[in-house]
Amino acid sequence: MIATYNIEEAFKEDVKQVSSSDERTFLDWLSICKGEGAIKWQKIKKQQSVIDKFIQSEPKIQPVKGVLNEIRDFDAENKSTKKEIAEMIVSETLANIYYQQKKFSLCIETYRKLSLLYPEKSAYFASQIKKIEKEQEL
Repeated sequence: MIATYNIEEAFKEDVKQVSSSDERTFLDWLSICKGEGAIKWQKIKKQQSVIDKFIQSEPKIQPVKGVLNEIRDFDAENKSTKKEIAEMIVSETLANIYYQQKKFSLCIETYRKLSLLYPEKSAYFASQIKKIEKEQEL
């Protein structure tokens, strides 16, 4: 779709100046014609022609192979990072989920990480680990 621009609407004030019934001198008319209105009109016409040429050429952006390779490399790096992040995420809730799923080794590992993160609760985590180890022996 080609956008249209009504130049007369952009220059309503200039048209009002020109159409007023005041008498003007020749120099007044020259200043109106060569003033900001004429410059504004020329700029708008130039911009409009540039936009029309752009639309008529129907440009298409092609992806650059180098950028695609960088994206693939970035994804490959993030896969290892995602694994590291998953190893860093620990909480008591996660430990309880592992316990309910009977994944005792993961539960114990989570409690050990929690005891390092929260030394003030290490006694509680140690008791939970002993409880899990006893259940694991059964």
